[in-house]
Amino acid sequence: MKKILPLLSLLFIFNHAFAALPFFEPFADQTGSGGTLYSVGSGLANQINAGNFWQLINSAAGNPQPTIVTGNLYSATLPPSTGNSVLIVPASAEGGRLNLNATVTSGRTYYSFLIKITNLDMVSASPANNWFSGFGDGVGAQSSPLLRVGARVFTKRSGDGYVFGTGKTTDTGTYLYDATVHDIDETVFVVAAYEQLAGVATNSLLWINPDPNSFGTASAPAPTITVSTVGTP
Repeated sequence: MKKILPLLSLLFIFNHAFAALPFFEPFADQTGSGGTLYSVGSGLANQINAGNFWQLINSAAGNPQPTIVTGNLYSATLPPSTGNSVLIVPASAEGGRLNLNATVTSGRTYYSFLIKITNLDMVSASPANNWFSGFGDGVGAQSSPLLRVGARVFTKRSGDGYVFGTGKTTDTGTYLYDATVHDIDETVFVVAAYEQLAGVATNSLLWINPDPNSFGTASAPAPTITVSTVGTP
């Protein structure tokens, strides 16, 4: 799973059109398998894990980009984490796109991570397109932000805490949010999926701290949130 320690929100894209799955990213030394060092304090862009490489997006926004930091996050419902974490700053900063190596053209594609949000100063109490992870359909570095993002995950302030939401487009009117309020510095396990159905419908699905009794079962448990879109995926 991803281990992400964002300050506010992040810009991580996993290219669902090219995916060598399952894929694990520990943000740690991969030189033994032909990858890069992932040195603590270095940027995430240009790091390589098993031939899968991170590229910079929204580079025109200027620094800081996602940065590798020492240590990892812990959840009592999961095996002990290994490797390091990535520190992310607001979505107006630079982000990373992970380009993967095979093809997924139908059905569900999942990604997951542990996350700890440490600051809510720039998180709105109203629905906002402040997504920090999702599936994209492009490859390569780019200077501009990404617009086409499926199974995007975002946050909204709620009292002194925040809630998670998901959606498929930039239209905040279609976003759905979970009712569970999370605290600053709380570690949360997030699972998201993008589902393609018969080429005419797509779903963005989100699980927040799923029941560990469901891990390894033949079918996924009911998602916390489902956003359905009929039309061109």
